[in-house]
Amino acid sequence: MKRLLSSEHFSVDGTLIQAWASMKSFRPVEEPGRGSGPNEPPPASGGRNAEADFRGEKRSNASHASTTDPDAKLYRKGPGMEARLAFLGHTLMENRSGLIVDACLTKVCGHAERVAALAMIEPHADRPRSITLGPTRGYDAADFVNELRSMNVRPHVAQNLTRCRGRSAIDGRTTRHPGYAASQRVRKRIEEGFGWMKAVAGLDRPKLRGVDRVGWTFHLRGRRLQPRATAQAHRGSILMAAHDCALIGRWRIVQSDLWGADDLDLLGPATIAFDDRGHGEITVGALTASLRLEYARSTVFFRWHGSDDMTEVTGEGSAELQDDGTIEIEFTYHDGDDVILKAIRKPTSSTAC
Repeated sequence: MKRLLSSEHFSVDGTLIQAWASMKSFRPVEEPGRGSGPNEPPPASGGRNAEADFRGEKRSNASHASTTDPDAKLYRKGPGMEARLAFLGHTLMENRSGLIVDACLTKVCGHAERVAALAMIEPHADRPRSITLGPTRGYDAADFVNELRSMNVRPHVAQNLTRCRGRSAIDGRTTRHPGYAASQRVRKRIEEGFGWMKAVAGLDRPKLRGVDRVGWTFHLRGRRLQPRATAQAHRGSILMAAHDCALIGRWRIVQSDLWGADDLDLLGPATIAFDDRGHGEITVGALTASLRLEYARSTVFFRWHGSDDMTEVTGEGSAELQDDGTIEIEFTYHDGDDVILKAIRKPTSSTAC
């Protein structure tokens, strides 16, 4: 995986993650008798939520808080847009393959995006040569740019030329270099990750409460992002003959991030096998499928076709040898879930399935 990642050029951005809390729960913090706890009396209307009229009421994070999710704060994405109870998700992308290398989630505030960007880029800046970071114009602030330069990071920040007062912290000394234009062109790919996380992974409005739980889910989905891009980058550089591949044989699937241990062996022992003729097979849960293989030294890429609980399904994936001798399998259903599986080599395995 590391050979696919750039260690010098990065992009960063943030996105709004709507909280699982309604605006009716956003109430004055000093107001007694209006919580939603078990000891509170039911509303006069007899329903779960009392009628509320916010017209003319000034509401802010300083005076109000959500009784459903106290970590959620009121936030407006831009001028003229409605304010919502939300969190801010942040991702760091390397620019060579467009893969997410770090992700985190924070409470909303005016400086959250810049603080998170500095925290995520700092481990990558600990090297003799300078690196680059390409954020949007929302990060165009003098203190942020100066902090990046003190960390030996070149600030390829988009210029904010629309502000009423002041001027951009990025001048011609930075924008005249060809690398700046390249960073601005590539950084837009980070939005593809946000689109996947919200449209496919269910993070548009996750049904979780609290910054820790929502943040854990955001980080997990960020790590599993874009498995197809990973496989395509591998195929283009390290494909080789089957006899050089270390994964030939049969493997016992022992762990999944989506299914429990009992579900793995639903139709018998969960296994995956790779032969040296471009074919393989997998049995896990209610799925049985055949594989069409491509080989690398420590990785196998495959497309699969089979049956899952009497339903025809297809997909793709990859299996990569780990340092401890196990393999990690990224298994993707077309228009469906992505699953991470772990497998160990069966003692009776051979060079044929």
